[in-house]
Amino acid sequence: MSIQEDPARKSSPRETALLSDQAATEAVHATAEKVAAASKRGVEAGAEIIQFSTQAVQRSMDQVATIFGLASGDEHARNVTHNTTRNLDAILQCGTALADGGHELAHIWTDSFRSGVMRNVENAERLLRCRTLVELGAVQSDIMRQSIEFMIQNNLRLSESSVQIARMAAERCRVAPL
Repeated sequence: MSIQEDPARKSSPRETALLSDQAATEAVHATAEKVAAASKRGVEAGAEIIQFSTQAVQRSMDQVATIFGLASGDEHARNVTHNTTRNLDAILQCGTALADGGHELAHIWTDSFRSGVMRNVENAERLLRCRTLVELGAVQSDIMRQSIEFMIQNNLRLSESSVQIARMAAERCRVAPL
């Protein structure tokens, strides 16, 4: 029988904390998934806008060529159109890399939150097992050290991932010269 099935049974602080932490973790995970889905929809909308813009630029270039009496097959007009298309494609690729990176950062943050919650439950149990002030002080100082170490490691992981995402976006945004 699970904890939730017997309402008359009193839950231990650990069980209550685990259930609460599970619910919080699931809520964070659901939020991260919603953010990722919204980012994907934004990238798709951006791709459609860029495609529409590319077509509009092509039509505009054709109209400009007609107005100035340039042949539609004019090499300069084709080069300008080609460059514009390449630039718009690079912008789309950059946006895609940033959206994918945002999803990766949300995943890292969710994992960090989940492990932090579990660590907090374990630390609460450690504190509850203390029988003397000396033990309490030792456990508290160990918890503080672990928390600082966890925070630094998590920030390092987020920073390294952010740098990789920025490099990837920069590479995709860069267009090779003609």
